[in-house]
Amino acid sequence: MGGAGATSFVTRSYSLPAAAQVSTLYLKIVWNTSNTGAVIDEVQLTGSSAGSPATFDVTLNGSGYATHCSEYPLDFSDYATADYSAWYITGISGSTITFSQITGSVKGGTGMLLWGTPNATVTLTSVGSSNTLDDNLLNGTLAPTYVTAGGVYGLSGNQFVPSSVAGTIPIGKAYLDANVVPEVSEVKAFTFVFKDADGIDTIAKSQEPSANGKIFNLAGQRIDNSQFTIHNSQLRKGIYIVNGKKVLVK
Repeated sequence: MGGAGATSFVTRSYSLPAAAQVSTLYLKIVWNTSNTGAVIDEVQLTGSSAGSPATFDVTLNGSGYATHCSEYPLDFSDYATADYSAWYITGISGSTITFSQITGSVKGGTGMLLWGTPNATVTLTSVGSSNTLDDNLLNGTLAPTYVTAGGVYGLSGNQFVPSSVAGTIPIGKAYLDANVVPEVSEVKAFTFVFKDADGIDTIAKSQEPSANGKIFNLAGQRIDNSQFTIHNSQLRKGIYIVNGKKVLVK
């Protein structure tokens, strides 16, 4: 830019978070030429992906879970061979949360629950394109997020429990807003049910059906689960009918 035939260039640098998922960038230039005679003749846009990691690690807690939110889009298409799985909340009924498995790529900013080997460190992979989980009830934190006492449910061990005090959730986590929980005052903790890519519900091993619930095998025969209380044992591996739904106990 310049007057009287002179040529000069002005360089400006801007950065956009990956979570913005920008596919089209619009450039608006406002320039007052009434006094300077300057002319904008050429605009060049360049992009760089420097600093965007291809992979990064997340450590699961002692129960094998971790909530997570990344500013980068993530790819879970290799779920069948991975040593962990990724999930998002699609429903709440009573004190049970239903998770659906993430089997493709998702946008940055997506709240999710990772499930794998207790205390293991899992590696996540970023991608260039992704999808939106419109029915996800988990909120991700791309910035420190202040919450009130009882205002949200957060992961504690192998359950989601209400926040006991006001505080700040750090970047990179996920939580459940108490406003989407029915009868908030009566729900102290949630049981997890996972709906995998094949449509089979899996109850986390640490939260299998109690002796008080009605359990049937695939032949329609009721299981006498009083023995589970007497001997303090768990259901054997297999598929059962619990509350009218198929449940895979691993």
